[in-house]
Amino acid sequence: MAPRRLWLVCAAVACGAAAGVASASPQFGSTFGLTFSSATPGSPSGLDLSASWSDPGGLNGVPKAATKLEFVGPPGTKFDTSALPRCRASDEDIANLSVRACPRASKIGSVKGQGLIVTGNPFNTVATLFNARRQIIVIVRLVDDGRLITYFRDDVRRSSVAVNLKIPGGVALTKFDAHLPRHFVKVHGKRRAYLRTPATCPPSGSWTITAIFTYRDGSTERRTATSACTRP
Repeated sequence: MAPRRLWLVCAAVACGAAAGVASASPQFGSTFGLTFSSATPGSPSGLDLSASWSDPGGLNGVPKAATKLEFVGPPGTKFDTSALPRCRASDEDIANLSVRACPRASKIGSVKGQGLIVTGNPFNTVATLFNARRQIIVIVRLVDDGRLITYFRDDVRRSSVAVNLKIPGGVALTKFDAHLPRHFVKVHGKRRAYLRTPATCPPSGSWTITAIFTYRDGSTERRTATSACTRP
């Protein structure tokens, strides 16, 4: 069955399937990792983030579904959405134009995703991330044919990002790999960065990042990852 048809079937059976996806077996597990591209304190940086979910004992091997992913940087992490060009597209613009709704200059990264619908059928997506005012606009398309399947807006705060997933019931993510290159612009000789690492490196020689996963069944899970930093 084609991926697009799988998504439509999932939406059609969502009401009956959601309960199956939400139930986790004792074999349910998740992973999380995040590294800054710069180990230098107080410097412009990109990041690479990965997360995964699996449940071999679940119905058709489908894990319980994550509905929100929050990533909290170490104290001193700074996101600045005013440092770069912004996409001002409305939801209607995105629905009609997909990635063409946002200017290329506002693109800040991408996400490769994998998931399962309740029947156990897999699908693969690619998401393009665009900068907006205190937000990241996420436009998700199927890998096979490039069709728009969903879009949503993440909340960007000074040191954290909340990913507000918008997917139908009966769908569960199994893998999430995000890449944000380093972005900065020079203004009057000074560099303004979209993301800047904390000003100091702790004695451990690494920064700690926290992930909070919220699931459709109302449960939450907290995980941590470390990213190496350079001490003076």
